[in-house]
Amino acid sequence: MTTSPCQRGLDEWRNIYNCERPHEALGLENADHALITPVTRSFPGHLPDIAYWPGDAVRKVDSDGFISFKNRSLRIGKLSAGSRSPCALPMPMASST
Repeated sequence: MTTSPCQRGLDEWRNIYNCERPHEALGLENADHALITPVTRSFPGHLPDIAYWPGDAVRKVDSDGFISFKNRSLRIGKLSAGSRSPCALPMPMASST
């Protein structure tokens, strides 16, 4: 599959716009010379389990980003798919009298 001349032109423009031109947010430096440093610390292979509060109902987020709680389907978000999410009813507000 070949890239069209139009796509090649857009790719070149995007590289200039993103990497070569000065960016005000970077003190008029270009992105290639900005103070971006690679992360040198290592991350754990497995994060510790999350501790939930007693009484929290924990639900697994489905592949579409939803959980079921109290016969309702609630959208958590696809980025959370496969993870566990706590559910709790809101605490009643204290009376001011």
